[in-house]
Parts: sequence; structure tokens; C-alpha cells
Amino acid sequence: MEQIKSFEQYRELAAEARRLPNLCTNWYFLPEAVREKIERGILYLEKVSGGILLLEKEPEFLRCYFFLNSAAPSERIKLPAPGVAELVYQNKMTPAQETQAALLKGMGFSLGRESGRLSCPESEALEEECGSVKVASSESDIPAICRLIRSTFDPRYAFISDEKQTALDLHAGNIFQIREGETLAGVLYSECAKGVASIRQLAVDESCRGRGLGRQLISFYHKQYRGKVRTFAHWVDLNNAPAIRLYRKMGYSPDGRHADEYII
Repeated sequence: MEQIKSFEQYRELAAEARRLPNLCTNWYFLPEAVREKIERGILYLEKVSGGILLLEKEPEFLRCYFFLNSAAPSERIKLPAPGVAELVYQNKMTPAQETQAALLKGMGFSLGRESGRLSCPESEALEEECGSVKVASSESDIPAICRLIRSTFDPRYAFISDEKQTALDLHAGNIFQIREGETLAGVLYSECAKGVASIRQLAVDESCRGRGLGRQLISFYHKQYRGKVRTFAHWVDLNNAPAIRLYRKMGYSPDGRHADEYII
């Protein structure tokens, strides 16, 4: 696994990869996003049979992007850390995406999680009483926020922010929290881009569930972005029935976007 150290090196690799016959790829990043990953030192190259993998180093795993010759035989690969490759599609896979899934399986990947996107227009997002929710602002809360997120989400699929990244999100006003006494009962990470607000992560402490805290956090999130976005959207594990019920109660419905995550 070789670290990509400059944008020029990436451009040469990408140009060579795009000349592959029968090219298939799940790479989609714009140049500014690629530059940011290289500057952070998290983008790596792995050569494989039939093409290359670009690997983005997350705290707990490698996010895998491929440039492959779809007609070349697949060979099983071995990575230095768990890997996750994502295929995103609308309603159902195209024949090209089915070929990509077959190539991933040939390299040793297996289907790990199936996610769907729920969304609603800004005008239809519902709100309930949320007086106990606040914008997180104290750096002393960062360790508790990180512990709650780590205890809630599978690190193979979720982006688990470290304390440094959490501090950046906190100072940007992107984290909302609710407390019960001294206990951090719930937290919501939000983000916004191109008129779409989204929930990166929503977590309620196991001892505090069943009290409507998730609805309060989502209501506060809706209030914070009301009038500033066109759409609210969130990806959810299709096997997480309680989460899907919660979002439906808050005005969301499936919009046809799917993401299958393959793990190795």
C-alpha cells in the first residue's frame, strides 16, 4: 500500500487508470476533495489484478475505490486493515453496477450493509418540543460525545470522528446534544452542502432510549436549518426498523437512493 503524496502523482495514476479497457469505477471525487485527502495524508494506492484501488484511510478501516478492467479475471486481495467499498444506485442496480458487485466479490468482498436514503422537503420536516436540546459548545463534552458515537456505530461502516475532528465540528456548530443531569443522553452530528442538510450520526445513550430524545434532537436539527436548505436527507441501515420508523414520524420517506457496502 503506497501513500499518494501529491496531486500530480494522483493525476498521473488516474489518467493511467482511465485508459484501462472496459473501465468500471466507483470513484467520484472532485479535484478539491482529492487535494484535501492528499494533504491529510489519508489517500493510498494498491495495485490489483485488472487495475488499481485507491484507499482512503479512516480511523478503523480503509474505504476502497476501484478502477478495474471489468473483463479481467478477479483475484482475491489482502489489505492491511478491514476494507469497505460502496456502490450507490437509484432504485435498482444497473447492469454495470451488477458487474462491479461481481468484481468486488471476486476480490473477496462480501455484502455487509444495505442502506437507503430517507428525505423530505424543508417545508414538510416536522418539529416537536425540543427545549432540552442545545448546540454543543463546551470542549469538555468532546470525550463523552466520542464515547457515545463509538459505542453506537459499527466502525466498519460509520465515519467515527476522533476528538480533533469532533472539536472542529463542535466549533462549527454542527453538533447538537441533550443531557439528563450529568449524563450525555443523546447527540446529533449534522452537515449541510448544496442546499441539503443531512444527519451524519444520531445516537441516544442506551439507558435513555424510549423517551423521545431522538425526536427532540431531530426537531432541533430541523429548527436550526429551517429556511436555509431545500431538503433534509439521511442514510439509514435498511435493517434498522426503529430508526426508519423514527424518521417517518418526522416527515421522511424513502427517495429511491440505495447504497450497498461490501466488506473485506
